[in-house]
Amino acid sequence: MGQEPADYDVRSRRKASDVTAKVAVAEVQRVVVRNLRWSFIKMDGDNDYGVDAQVEVGDASGRLLALQIKGGRSYFDRPAAEGWWYYASATHVRYWTNYSLPVVLVMHHPDSDLCYWQLISQRNLVQTSNGGGKLLVPRANLLDETAKEALAAIADGGKRSDERLIKTRRRQLNLRQKLLMRYGTRCAVTGISPVELLEAAHIAPSERRIEHGVDDSALLRADIHRLFDAGLMAVDPETWRVVLAPKLHANPAYADLAGAPFAEGPSPEAIRRHFNEVTTFWD
Repeated sequence: MGQEPADYDVRSRRKASDVTAKVAVAEVQRVVVRNLRWSFIKMDGDNDYGVDAQVEVGDASGRLLALQIKGGRSYFDRPAAEGWWYYASATHVRYWTNYSLPVVLVMHHPDSDLCYWQLISQRNLVQTSNGGGKLLVPRANLLDETAKEALAAIADGGKRSDERLIKTRRRQLNLRQKLLMRYGTRCAVTGISPVELLEAAHIAPSERRIEHGVDDSALLRADIHRLFDAGLMAVDPETWRVVLAPKLHANPAYADLAGAPFAEGPSPEAIRRHFNEVTTFWD
């Protein structure tokens, strides 16, 4: 057999990188359209310096966000206490901070299929020695319906963005406290957990109400919450037991949760709505 050309490995790696990038864009599009219910406009061409997509916030609102989407394990190789550092060159920083729309960085992890976001702004960037910048992408900034209000506020811009983000966090903390009073330190799926790991999870998105009540929410361990919001886990409304997306069945960390009982308390209507919505996308 003939020997492969010297540049074969380079071309092979480039092809794999292109596939990873396309998967990341497709996953972000799925979340934006399904969870946020916003319009997603993919940009054409090589967007390493540009943006990968624009998102219209709301229904024909004219309020736009630009997304720079990155996918792959390498983007999660620089962990911080609250998330991960993303490093950008001076050229990238200038382009994104001078862009006509607010630019949001979204990082997609190929193993979990979860996406995390952060606004690219001078306020959030930390200057590096080479003149570029580094951006902290918080683990708490999961791209799902819980990010809807914060991203809408960014599209509105300015002081209003900060005020709405503060109000959103206060409401989330108040809801969490109410859930802790009702259920104690128990995750609805895994049972007793350290209180620091428990979060208030919205069972199904509320399209018309800003507030979520205790009856359409549950107390979930942080990682279970991420899977729930990402549409990888649901509760069968007939049996009230956990069902998993096919891709989790072979995952040793979560496969055993299939069939686990879900704590009683949340509204059956909310459970059914979430189940019907997410299982539609399962293979």
